[in-house]
This record gives sequence, structure tokens and C-alpha cells, in this order.
Amino acid sequence: MHKEDISKVNDNFNDYRDRIANFSNDFEVGLFIFILKKNLFLVVSILITCITIALTYLHYTPSVYQSRATLQIQKRDNAKKVLNVDDIYDESSLTAETELLKSDLLIKRTAKRLPLSISYFEKGEILNTQLYPNTNFTVNILSINDSSIFDIPLYINFLKDGKFEFSLAENKVEGVYETNKICKTKTITFTIEINDREIIESVNSGENTEHFFVVNSLQSLSNFFIQSLSVDIANQTANTVIMSSKMKNPQLAKDFLMAHANEYISFDLETKEKSSKNILQFIDSQLDTVYENLRESELSLNNYKKENRINNLDNVSTLYFDYFKQYEEEELEIQVNDNLLKQ
Repeated sequence: MHKEDISKVNDNFNDYRDRIANFSNDFEVGLFIFILKKNLFLVVSILITCITIALTYLHYTPSVYQSRATLQIQKRDNAKKVLNVDDIYDESSLTAETELLKSDLLIKRTAKRLPLSISYFEKGEILNTQLYPNTNFTVNILSINDSSIFDIPLYINFLKDGKFEFSLAENKVEGVYETNKICKTKTITFTIEINDREIIESVNSGENTEHFFVVNSLQSLSNFFIQSLSVDIANQTANTVIMSSKMKNPQLAKDFLMAHANEYISFDLETKEKSSKNILQFIDSQLDTVYENLRESELSLNNYKKENRINNLDNVSTLYFDYFKQYEEEELEIQVNDNLLKQ
């Protein structure tokens, strides 16, 4: 049976070698060159088209940058150590922490840390460039009269003599205003300060670039960061997770990830602080109860000594005291667990 398989393999190899030899013999280089010359224009056109499409795609497609950070999660149950009770939750599980890092609650807190209440852009022919962290001008919002102003482009076209055109929609001028002065519109009241003299120089030279800004709502920022954020468990044993953020602006990707890591640490510290305060409050409430129980026990012992005329308690069998002590400890433990579960 083995010899038959080997012979089949040899036959297949011989057939393949014969086909290659026949192809080499049948292939004529001269005929190929003749056909290529006849269709040279078509071949060159296809190559030029493909190269043009590739270069256009590479030129007008913005680069995407990725920032990464590694966090080690350490969860310590102070209640378990102080009160000596069993832990209900699994300390080794990182799933809850990864979901917390991706949660809308924590990302909104991070968004408040960053200077992104207003986003600035430079308008291009095809692509728009976000000006972060440095901007050519600064917008100070004094009041918003219409909530529809959020999350839409507000166009600014700087003119000579420190003036600018303001538009709610592209190519639809709402009015002409002056920089460093209060600008009142139907929807928004604001002021604009120029940070870079290049804007004035470009306006005077006739090479002005149109800009626009966006008043960001907290929810839109949260949605943007959620889409760019990825959180994965790196090592279950070491309790480490990897966060990564992909954005078109490399500085924004880095700043967001650092701010998000710091916000998670702050949130964790706040949670631990609240837990410690709750433990202290619980212990304080139990101290009064324990003190009253001890006081009642002392009174009961004194009454027992008087009724039975006992001067030295050492003469009383230690069995009763051990039993009484064990009973009190069990009763106190039940009360502590019951109060802890209620909280």
C-alpha cells in the first residue's frame, strides 16, 4: 500500500514537470513583446491610473496615530481586612475594570479634564486640520442662546483691520465683527482673540485661510472618545490592562490616554475613600453598641457576685465564662455581618 502511494506521487510530479516544460517550449518571447507593443498605450494608461489613485489616496487620507498605556489594577478590600468578613466579589476579575475604563461615566469625567470645550480647525480644500493643542485664535463663549449651536461648524473668515466674518453655515455670512470685542448673534455671544500674528500677515498678503470652530457638547466628546478607545486585558495574573487610542491628531491621542488613566486612578481613590469613611462610620456606630453590651455584662456580673456572695470570680468555674465569652463573640459577629449586608 505504501509503495502504491509513492508511485502516485512520482507520477504526479512527472506530469507537473512535463507541463512546465511544454509551457516553456510553447511560450514565445517575441510574440509577447509584439502583443505588448500593440497594447502599450493601454498598459501605460492602466499603470498611470493606478499610480495616480494610490498617490491621491495617500496624499488626501489623513494619518491615524495610536497611543498606548498599560495599567496595573490593584483591588484591596479594606472591609474584609478590618471587619474580617468574607468577600462577596471576585478580586481577580478584570472584566469589571475594563468595562469601567470604557464607560460613558468615566470618559465624560476625562473629557472635562481636557481643554476641549471648543475645537478649532483650519479649513482645507479637501481635508480639515484640527488645531490642537496650539490654536491661531481663541474663542471665549459668553452665552449660548440656542442649544442647536452645539457640535456644528461655526465658520470664521478673518479680514483686514482686525475684523472677521462669522457664519453659521458655509458661505452664508451672519455678520462682520471685530476681534477682542463682544460679538452678539441670535444664537451665541462670544469674543475672539488672535494668538498668532501669522493670521494678520496672511490676511494682508491675500493668502488668508478660512477657519472654523465647534462648541462641543459633553456627550459628543464622550462618543468620540469611546469610538477611539480600546481596552484589553494584557495579563490576568499580573492584573494588567492595555488601553489604546487611535486618532488623527497624535497629541490629542496621547493627552486623552494620559488624562483617562489619571482619571481612573482618581476615581479609584475616591471610591476607596468613600469605602474607608463608611467603614469608620460603621465601626463608630458599633462602638456604642459594644460599650452598652459590656456595661450591661459588667452590671450583670456584679449582681451575680452579690446574689451568690462571690468575692473572687476565679473560684467560679471557667467553663461558664468561656461559654459566655463565646456566645458574645458569635452574637457580635452576627450583628456585624447583618449590618454590613444591609449597607
